[in-house]
Amino acid sequence: MTSYDPDDPTSFGEFDESVGRQLDDTASEVTGDAAVEFLAKVTSHLPGGGEDRLGQQEMTRRVAEAFSRGEHLVVEAGTGIGKSLAYLTPAALTRTRVVIATATKNLQDQLAAKDAPLVAAQMPGLKVAVLKGRQNYLCLNRARGVTDGAQLSFDDGDDVPKGIADQMKRILTWSNNTSTGDRDELPFEVEERAWRQMSVTPQECLGRADCPQGGSCWAELARDRASSSDLVIVNAHLYASHLATDGNVLPSHEYVIFDEAHEILDIFAGMLGTSLKTPALHALAQVSRPLLGADGAELVEDLHRQADVLADALTRQYNDNVLKGMSDDVRAAVEECERLATL
Repeated sequence: MTSYDPDDPTSFGEFDESVGRQLDDTASEVTGDAAVEFLAKVTSHLPGGGEDRLGQQEMTRRVAEAFSRGEHLVVEAGTGIGKSLAYLTPAALTRTRVVIATATKNLQDQLAAKDAPLVAAQMPGLKVAVLKGRQNYLCLNRARGVTDGAQLSFDDGDDVPKGIADQMKRILTWSNNTSTGDRDELPFEVEERAWRQMSVTPQECLGRADCPQGGSCWAELARDRASSSDLVIVNAHLYASHLATDGNVLPSHEYVIFDEAHEILDIFAGMLGTSLKTPALHALAQVSRPLLGADGAELVEDLHRQADVLADALTRQYNDNVLKGMSDDVRAAVEECERLATL
C-alpha cells in the first residue's frame, strides 16, 4: 500500500535544485516581451479599454520565461492583479497544448466563459476546450432507457418520487437542445438524486466501443474536443484522476498550470491518498472469516486486535492534541495492520 501523509513534508522527499528542473527538451520559445505585448492587445478589448497593471505584466513575463526555459514556476498573485490573463496569454503563445487545472468548477467555468474566449478572440485558430469528469455529462444510454419507458427506480429499488421524476423529464427535454450535455448548463437547479439517474461514473460507463450511444456520447465528444485543442481547461480533481490512471484521462500535453495551487495538496491527498478507518479493518476481518475458514481463524483475530490497537493509538494522539501527521504508535499500528491485511 503506497500513500503519503499530506501533513508530513518528509513524505514528499527533498527537492534537488540540480536535477528535475527541465520539463521538456524542446521548450517553447515565448519571449517575455512578446507575451506582454499580446497581453496588452487582449486587455485593450476589455470594457473601457482595460488598464496597465504592472503586477500582471510581471507575472506574464515570468510565465513566458518559464515556458521558454522549461522550468517550474510558482507565483503568488494578489487580488486584482488579473492572474488568469497573465498565464493564459503566454500559454496561448506556446502553440502547444497547455492544460489549466483549477481548484473549483466555478473558476473552470469562469475561464471557459470569460477569460479564455477573450484571449482566443485575439489569436485566430487558437482552440480552447473544457473537460470535466464523466459524471458531469448526461449519459445518453441512461436517458434512452428512461425515454423507452423503463420503470423509474433508484439503485436500491425504491420508486422515484414525483419531484425527482419531474426533474428527470426536464433533463430529457433539455437534452434535445444542449450542445454539450454538461450538467452546469442546465437552466434549472437539479437535485443530486435526479442527476444521478441520468449520468454514470467512470466505473459504470460501458465504454465508447461497447455503448449503444458511444458514437454520440457527450463525455467522449468533450474528450475529442480536448484532444484537438491548444488550451484544455479542467479542474484539479480531474487532473488527479489523470495521474491516478497513469495519464489515461487527459490528452497528452507539454505543460500544466495549476490555478489556486495552494488548494492542490488537499485535493491530491483526497484523490490519491489512502484513507484507513478502524471500522473498515474490523469489517475486513469479519468478511474474511468464512473465506479463510479454520486455518485463518487466528489471522482474523489478530486483525481484529490490531484494529483496536490502532484505534487506541489514534485516541491517544488526539488526546495529546497532536492533530497532524502520525505518532510513532499510530505509524507502527498502521504498518502492522497492513502486514496482516496482505498476508
